[in-house]
Amino acid sequence: MTDKETIIADLREFLLDEIIRDPDYDLDADEPLISSGLVDSFSLVDVAMWIEGTYGVTIDNADLNADRFDTLMAFAEYIQENE
Repeated sequence: MTDKETIIADLREFLLDEIIRDPDYDLDADEPLISSGLVDSFSLVDVAMWIEGTYGVTIDNADLNADRFDTLMAFAEYIQENE
């Protein structure tokens, strides 16, 4: 099982480089992603595909929403639970 801090760091790097497109943005593990507008619903699909390719964890489309995944921490916990 991958440790939570590694997952958060990897996911942060992906989001900053590929989704937010600002590698210098100071993204905290508990910062709202979707409800703040940093990540839109279309980009969530890209995040889910990256998670599947990187960790082998599939996120059900019904779960892919701000209620379930609004922070890096929420994604990391889900990945750990399903890895």
